[in-house]
Amino acid sequence: MRMEKGDPSVSMGVYATALWLIGRSQAVAELAAPEHDQGALEEVVRVAKARSVRKRPSIYGTAQRGETEDGGNP
Repeated sequence: MRMEKGDPSVSMGVYATALWLIGRSQAVAELAAPEHDQGALEEVVRVAKARSVRKRPSIYGTAQRGETEDGGNP
C-alpha cells in the first residue's frame, strides 16, 4: 500500500519484487542503467561547467609570473 501511495521510504527490494510478480523483472536493469540516471548526468554537466570557467585578467595590473610590471621578461 505504501508503494502504491508513492511513499519514498519504500525499499528498492519491494519495487523489484512487485516487478517480478507482474513479469517485468527485466525492467530493474533498465531502471539502474546509467544512461537513464538524470541526476548523475546533471552532476557531470555541473562539474564540467565549473572546470571550464576561466579566470578573467586582473584589473589591478599585477604582473604574471615571469613578467615584470612593464610587460617585459625579467
